Amino acid sequence: MSEPIKLGLLLGLLPFGASPLASQKTWQADIRIQAMEVIPVGQGSLSLRVQVAGGDQEIARESRLEILVPVGVEVVRTTGGCHAGTSPLPAVAGRVTCHLGDLPVRGLREVTLTTSRPPKGNEARFAAFVLSNTPDPIPSNNFAERPAR
Repeated sequence: MSEPIKLGLLLGLLPFGASPLASQKTWQADIRIQAMEVIPVGQGSLSLRVQVAGGDQEIARESRLEILVPVGVEVVRTTGGCHAGTSPLPAVAGRVTCHLGDLPVRGLREVTLTTSRPPKGNEARFAAFVLSNTPDPIPSNNFAERPAR
């Protein structure tokens, strides 16, 4: 530890937010929604595809993807690691949670959902938010939304 930091710690004079570890590399991992698309499948179904990418600093630990499902849309099928939230109606859920695990540096994960189409006249939208247990330096790229058409 450097002498000014030692002296500051002893005297309690470090400014608010100062850290004796500030000169070391900061533990962080950018995780982001790289792509999100809604694709019509057949007469009454939609396929939602979300790609999650890791940054180039560290592993994004215990990554997860939360997908908000439009009102009145039924979740028909999900990829591995995903499960629909509970609701009073079977298969109708407001949210799907996908556990992606540790996302390596510059790693990529893809999640696909198959759903019913929203009721006619509904301005429905899918939304997705990705996060991890590692501090994220750029949280503004963790969210995406697309119309359910």
